[in-house]
Amino acid sequence: MRPEQILNAEGVELLAYWRLAESEPEHAAELLRLLALPRGARVVDLGCGTGRLAELCRPVRPDLHWTLVNVDHWQLAQAPDWAEVVAADMVATGLSAGRADAVVVAYALGYCNPVAVLEEAARLLAPGGQLVLHELYAARHDDQALAREVLGYRLASFPEVSLWAQLVGFDLVVALQDEHRAPGATVAGALPVFGRFDHSVAVFRLGDRGHSFRGRHAALQFSGGKDSQACLHLLRPFVELGLPVYWTHTGDTIPETVEVVEQARAWVPDFRVIQADVLAWKAAHGMPSDVTTAQSGWIGRQYGMSDVALVGRMDCCWHNLMRPMHERMLADGIDLVIRGTKRADTGRVPAVGATEHYEVLLPLLDWSHDDVFAYLDQVGAPRSPVYDTFRAISAPECLHCTAWWDDGKAAYLKQRHPEVLPEYRIGLQTIRAELARRMQELDDELSETE
Repeated sequence: MRPEQILNAEGVELLAYWRLAESEPEHAAELLRLLALPRGARVVDLGCGTGRLAELCRPVRPDLHWTLVNVDHWQLAQAPDWAEVVAADMVATGLSAGRADAVVVAYALGYCNPVAVLEEAARLLAPGGQLVLHELYAARHDDQALAREVLGYRLASFPEVSLWAQLVGFDLVVALQDEHRAPGATVAGALPVFGRFDHSVAVFRLGDRGHSFRGRHAALQFSGGKDSQACLHLLRPFVELGLPVYWTHTGDTIPETVEVVEQARAWVPDFRVIQADVLAWKAAHGMPSDVTTAQSGWIGRQYGMSDVALVGRMDCCWHNLMRPMHERMLADGIDLVIRGTKRADTGRVPAVGATEHYEVLLPLLDWSHDDVFAYLDQVGAPRSPVYDTFRAISAPECLHCTAWWDDGKAAYLKQRHPEVLPEYRIGLQTIRAELARRMQELDDELSETE
């Protein structure tokens, strides 16, 4: 006997463990009330099971036209003969675009890439059409693993799914807790598993604004740091569907970051490396420093005012990290750039939304540092050990960098790369000697004003 038949015998025909009302007909009526569909509306049920939802809705709204989509031929054979049935994968239905006023996905989202399901729903809907998600959710990695193992079902948290829906072009209308549990011994016996998951009914409306990925040339900029790592996992379904991930290797990237990057490369289908050579650039232009002098700059050295070549920290980062990434975005025709930048980093973000070059999307914009670490733990993402030492807003990019004095690099080198520490010390001493000479000149000049 199939699982559906066992559940049916115990009074469960919707194949859902929770619902909006005590009985299934009341659940269907409440769902119709939420949607408030116009007369003669067209509804597509993706992963429709046996089509029982359509049957329950028919006494209340006989004017609705239902299309039931399922790959399970046995389930489709149980569907009502008055509905259109389509034997197809719910991410590739073959149905015409814009044909539906509503799309229903009930206990089916986790059988496929969820973003692929959302994109197919968006394609099927007419402008302003509504999407119903009656789904299970799980935020923690261990609960998600349990769902995969026991149910063969892919779960995510509701905030993640809501974000994905927004990026596909939907706006959240309402989310309601489906508090009524289905009856029967089978449902009760499954509670040790199902009781660990969140669940709700949410209605989304297809909007005409937002960061829809459809028709866009988007790219995720990755650094291997905590924020870009969180961004990568937050958008994992998009990445799995081919969203390209770009990373700049400066030629001196710290080993711990390279390890994190290599772990990402193992599962990212389209990972693109931009290669720079910061060591050669520094040999030509000077050591990066948080404070520089006129004399140690390029023009000053042309006049022989100093034999120490210094460049600002941001100048070095721009030429060896940011600029190569930016130029690659332009060369590849990227029009939507996704980054892990947050307001909590410096209090202000340099770019968000439309710019003269491309649109910038910051999914973590209002996250705190603690939010990021909590999310990485939640999804089971690898966490770089550099964060056990560094006290700055982000980990350094380059092992031999002599700038970013406030990030605790000396402690990091002592702990993990002591062989680099002597060279680092000599670099700092050289910078300090150059600055000391200029500070003495400043003190002398200042004394003349007394």
